[in-house]
Amino acid sequence: MPSLSKLATFAVALLGAAGSAVAMSYYNAGIGTNEVIKFSVTLPAAEVPPVEVDLAAQRLPKALLAPNTVTFRAKSLVNGTDKPLDVRLSLEGNPAGAGVQINGNEADFSRITNIAAGGKANVYLIFTVPPAARGSATPLETALLVKNVDDGSTLARVPLRVFDSGAGGMSASMSDMPDHMMMDHSAH
Repeated sequence: MPSLSKLATFAVALLGAAGSAVAMSYYNAGIGTNEVIKFSVTLPAAEVPPVEVDLAAQRLPKALLAPNTVTFRAKSLVNGTDKPLDVRLSLEGNPAGAGVQINGNEADFSRITNIAAGGKANVYLIFTVPPAARGSATPLETALLVKNVDDGSTLARVPLRVFDSGAGGMSASMSDMPDHMMMDHSAH
């Protein structure tokens, strides 16, 4: 017969594992629905609306576990032409001190991606917001550039903006922006 202390240890371990599973599913749900800023662009794109994220709108799990990380997901860069496109990504005005990853790796802006005619590519840009910028009324601004490798032309310029409306000093139009405007941006 197992001792009482072994049963108590087992019960605590079981409760801890169950609590961790619930916490991780809550965190993943928060990240999936509210923390990854999604947008789509059909190439070539004449004008793409800015893609913005408000650090003050982060949900509790994200704010506690990864407050300085912002993920922009180009859920589709669509080739709207009838020919394959070789594209290269770059950033315009990369904010000082911001770390950048593309698809989980350190940013390699020399990499060429081929998008078949009518096909699409997915891109995750992960920014590490410098600690000094968190709580600052000054936004971090950059733009994702999608360039045609063959002729060097810019196929799309996607303005990206990270701000903290809780820091004060934001313009009324920005602080009054409805949440849905900061979630899913599409340009077709």
